Amino acid sequence: MATLMNKGELARHLGCSLPTLAAKIARHPDFPVRQRGTKGREWQFDPDDVAAFLQRMEEAATQARAQRRRELDAMRSPLTALGVGAGHRPAGGARSDRQGFLFGGAAPESPRHPAQLGRALDELAGTFGRAHALPATVVDDLRARLAAAITAGNSAGS
Repeated sequence: MATLMNKGELARHLGCSLPTLAAKIARHPDFPVRQRGTKGREWQFDPDDVAAFLQRMEEAATQARAQRRRELDAMRSPLTALGVGAGHRPAGGARSDRQGFLFGGAAPESPRHPAQLGRALDELAGTFGRAHALPATVVDDLRARLAAAITAGNSAGS
């Protein structure tokens, strides 16, 4: 067991300010405190316990970032099936116009299989809604409008 530290020593050890440490303690009720400070009694922390706690927090944050990446990749798949986003940034990374950003400078090519297009369009409203934190009613309206547009396009082509 390492020597116990008070709040000021722990803040210096972690390379942060006292207010930052106090905020972290307040934000995380499971922060490893050996003894809470009161009038006349200093806070006490075991630096090994604190290091283990911070390591667990970092691992949890890393897992959360990985999960978020998987969710974003899953949201991109219906758009990729439509050709949206492929090569969406010109050289240098600058965005051109709105259509260039969304469609890579040109309208997307049609998917090779109609079923693939149907699935992509079916998922598009939900994907777009999640990506932009839209209310469910807006997403439902978008789905209905897409379905109506597809139906109108199919009957016009007949």
